[in-house]
Amino acid sequence: MPVLPTKQRRFVRPRFLPKRVFYRSLYFKISVVGAGLLLTATIIYILPLWRINDVFFDEGLPAPPHFAQIESFLEDELLGKNILAFISLGAKKRLLLKFPHISEVILKKRLPNKVFVVLYVREPVLKLSPKTGFSDLLITSLGAVFLDPGDTPILPEFIPTESVNINQGLGHLSPNDSALVSQLVGEVNDLALKEIDGSGTITLADGIIVFLDLKRSLSWQFSQTKEIISQSVLEGKTLSSVDFRYGQPLLK
Repeated sequence: MPVLPTKQRRFVRPRFLPKRVFYRSLYFKISVVGAGLLLTATIIYILPLWRINDVFFDEGLPAPPHFAQIESFLEDELLGKNILAFISLGAKKRLLLKFPHISEVILKKRLPNKVFVVLYVREPVLKLSPKTGFSDLLITSLGAVFLDPGDTPILPEFIPTESVNINQGLGHLSPNDSALVSQLVGEVNDLALKEIDGSGTITLADGIIVFLDLKRSLSWQFSQTKEIISQSVLEGKTLSSVDFRYGQPLLK
């Protein structure tokens, strides 16, 4: 009995969707949303980082306020002394471009009979300018206090005190917050001087790094820092950092 050939179907390549249907499709909506998110991320995160060097160190653009004085201060004083510095994450990035050794000096250098604390906020500081698009990433609340035993704490005059809405995540400290910083500086210095024993060493850790979160109460964070440092001294514990960025303060 003869075998009948099976009917073969001809493969037909699907045609593209008509324009009217394409614009209503889920694929089109996802593409539009993805492109928008990519553009937003580029504007907010990538362009400012790409412009850092241009904004700060090109001769054609003005330096941010106080920057020349900060440069001079760092060159003259930073390498020779341990300091207590208030510095934002944004400012630290800029300073590292000009002074690659700063992070090592601030965060790792240990000298006998001295204590230092580094305070900085986590948000980069951006300010839009109608002329240049992205203006200077601002130096925020940078100061220094020497904690040599017996010396009077020195709070430089170039600490910016412009008042801004802290809830927006900007790094400037208002005058009231600057007063809190000054108060904390004095109290930490007093603790350091009181805890020097006969051998000339300090019970407190050589360095304490305090990570601040500007979206939370600065006065609460400062008061917590003072209490934590005091308790650590009383208990003879070594404290290296206090981190407020993830809820309750984390101690290390």
